[in-house]
Amino acid sequence: MAGRTQTLLIAKHRVDLHRKLGIVGAALAVVVLALGVLTIVHSIERQILGAGLMRFMELFVASDGRAIRD
Repeated sequence: MAGRTQTLLIAKHRVDLHRKLGIVGAALAVVVLALGVLTIVHSIERQILGAGLMRFMELFVASDGRAIRD
């Protein structure tokens, strides 16, 4: 839908609104990415209390890889 909306805004010469919507979309993408990383970190922290930093990093990478593979 966003692609169609952006295309229609350009077709109707609403470049100002197109740019604003693009900036909002980019900001939203950054927020979603950050929240995803925080969710993984907190999930691992809850599952393994007191684990060392190296074990935490191993699980973080494994969880991230599993998400990409699925």
